[in-house]
Amino acid sequence: MTDVRGKISIQRRGNILNIKNSLLQVAYDLANGTWGYQDKSGYHVIRNAYCRVELEGGTFLTTLDAEERRFSTQMMEDELTGPYIQVRFSHKCKSGPISVTLNIYLNLYESQNYLVIGASVEPEEGDEVKVHRIDVITVSPWMGSPVGGIFLGSQPTNYHVYLNTYSDHPSSVREVLDKVDLTGSGEICHNGLIYDTESKRSISFGFLGFFKWWGSIEMGYDSDLQPLKNYKGINRWSMYQIWNRSISEETFSEPVYINYTDFYRSAQETYVKLVSDISDAPRPPKPALRWNSKPKTGSVSEKWISDNIDWIDKNPGSLGLGEGMIEYIEVPWGWQRWNGVAEPAPDGFPNGLEPIVEKIHRFNMKAAIYFSPFETDEEWPGLNDLFDCILRDRSGSPTHRVYEGERRSVLLDPTDPKAILFVTEQIERIKKWGFDALLLDMAGYINHLDPSFSPIYRDKEITRIEAYRRGLSSVVEAARPMLVIPKYGCTSYNVGITSINSISIDAWRNPFDVRWEDKYGIPEMAKLWASKFYGQGVLWTNSIDAISISEPRPLNEVLILLTACALSGGMVSLVGSLIDLAKDRVELLGKILPLYGVPAIPVDLMESERPRIWSLDVKSNFDSWKVVGLFNWEDLPGDISIKMSDIGLSSSRSYIAHEFWTNEFLGEFQKSIDIYDIPPRSVLLLCLREQKNHPQIISTDIHFSQGGVEILSAGWDRRSSALLVSLGGYREVEGSIFIYVPPDFVPSSVSCFGSDYSYAWSPPILTITLSSLKDPVTFAVGFSRTRG
Repeated sequence: MTDVRGKISIQRRGNILNIKNSLLQVAYDLANGTWGYQDKSGYHVIRNAYCRVELEGGTFLTTLDAEERRFSTQMMEDELTGPYIQVRFSHKCKSGPISVTLNIYLNLYESQNYLVIGASVEPEEGDEVKVHRIDVITVSPWMGSPVGGIFLGSQPTNYHVYLNTYSDHPSSVREVLDKVDLTGSGEICHNGLIYDTESKRSISFGFLGFFKWWGSIEMGYDSDLQPLKNYKGINRWSMYQIWNRSISEETFSEPVYINYTDFYRSAQETYVKLVSDISDAPRPPKPALRWNSKPKTGSVSEKWISDNIDWIDKNPGSLGLGEGMIEYIEVPWGWQRWNGVAEPAPDGFPNGLEPIVEKIHRFNMKAAIYFSPFETDEEWPGLNDLFDCILRDRSGSPTHRVYEGERRSVLLDPTDPKAILFVTEQIERIKKWGFDALLLDMAGYINHLDPSFSPIYRDKEITRIEAYRRGLSSVVEAARPMLVIPKYGCTSYNVGITSINSISIDAWRNPFDVRWEDKYGIPEMAKLWASKFYGQGVLWTNSIDAISISEPRPLNEVLILLTACALSGGMVSLVGSLIDLAKDRVELLGKILPLYGVPAIPVDLMESERPRIWSLDVKSNFDSWKVVGLFNWEDLPGDISIKMSDIGLSSSRSYIAHEFWTNEFLGEFQKSIDIYDIPPRSVLLLCLREQKNHPQIISTDIHFSQGGVEILSAGWDRRSSALLVSLGGYREVEGSIFIYVPPDFVPSSVSCFGSDYSYAWSPPILTITLSSLKDPVTFAVGFSRTRG
């Protein structure tokens, strides 16, 4: 039996139902209740996947054990994905006297190269079952016997795995080890990918919805439980959700995305675009630099913030105040007398918060303030008024969050109207003080989303995820028009509600104490940041919270931090006294401002222990080029080789390279770039431009994009044999532009309007140094030919 609908065909041969488009195929075994995923060449990537449900009391239902299996098809249309066929596979199972149907919904698209799969549990009419857990997709062993797996071509020990987890420790790309679990029990994980470093095959997967159920991914490898003798793969993989819910009608899981056809970077981009569209995510804001006014010792105060603002104003150097420079001043944790209550500490803010907000605004900056909603200090005198809306566990005990110094808060029920009203009143008070942004901390609540925790909500019909999202939505709504900037507790459960996502973790709450050698030091920090770049600018604006570039941190580590932040494309929070920040560090910070907003690609993210090659596309109205960060994370000098094709450049063309931090011309390159003896614990920031047959700008020392921000236009005038360059008003600092001059030319004249200048000629580089970039500048360099 063959059924062809548009570009999708359905063919049944015995018990095997094949559904395929031009890019992939799914084969469903109606005799066994399993399915497999093949690419267009017929290679089996996923073998013998099935669905499993755990009921209350430990009873399991699986598609493997169904008494009856059937399927139906329906042609459908979706404005996001186009036409597709939905195949419903129904599996009738028995749980004692009760019949339960497990349904798998498989969506195969005419013009998309991914699958979307969902599952549902459907009791018979009049029956009720309590579902604890549903494994929407699993290949894991069942009843002690192997079932299926994910096969990418070589041994699982060659696989590298990325799992997007939320925990107190960084968890990005890891190796697969025999009999080692890659996720912990109760650890939130919503998407990931597996990459075979030998075959270069990859598979990406993730939940597409985060609206109702707590979800995670289990993964591991057990060499003793391989389903096939001649093939080895990941044989423990489950995308599951915890329901803990009694149901009497068909109830659905969140859908799951699977993409093997695309290379993993494209697959991730498609995934976040789908998530953004499905959740109607708010538009990500432009990135901004925020100064976190937390002092290294002691508590934040009005005087401390005011003194730092005055110092910046009187010593602008390479920094400015306002949009594109230091745009936000953060009033951090410690400003409040009581956690969760909008009442300033009288010692730090004797005049309240209005005066410091007015001063921040006077200097064209925005004011942001830390706030932890749905919690109150347990010592707060007004707590008794909220007694009925305290969030409690099944034993009736209040739930707590513990702060430094053993200071504790009690959590409030986000489904209780009285708690929502209380939080709204606190935010309204903050808005009246004039704040522009809310630094949101819901980490205490996120920690209580663990399935082992069973809170009692006022709304008995709501799940813990729905409760969290209801509370978060009420905060965002109450805060309008303030920008909400989540600082901690960021997970995919924020999707569709907040437009900013912190990519730092709780272990780095005190940036002053983060050292290179730490277990979760700077290399691990940067590795985690890089693994989350794929969501930047699409799903939300990433936020790095926070970094310290103050002494005694060595200068090489400062350059690594600044380069990583610049290439992230996201927001950055800087902590530490600006008054005590050394002049050279102020100047270095100024070179990444304004933040660019576009993330680099960590080229070797899935290949290396830590990504060493970060490639950024820079596009202007006069040219396009690459800015590439080369990181040596080791304690010894190292070499890095880059194939041009790996960073999207042609191997048949020539490119010229210049290093930003040292202002060094590195030469001409074809096919690959080989850099030797990179110092230990250091970074290079290269500008790569295609070589032309006339003089051209190769770099600047003004902004890390090396022309993407500071230069408005640049062009070669063939008739006058001159290079014409215009720069916009920038800052009151000196800056140099580096011009590559081919052997057939020599500079013959320079004219400049808008700034004093000097020049230096060291073939093949001509350096034009402008004394001030405060106002627009235009200059022209004439050249004479030496031959031709």
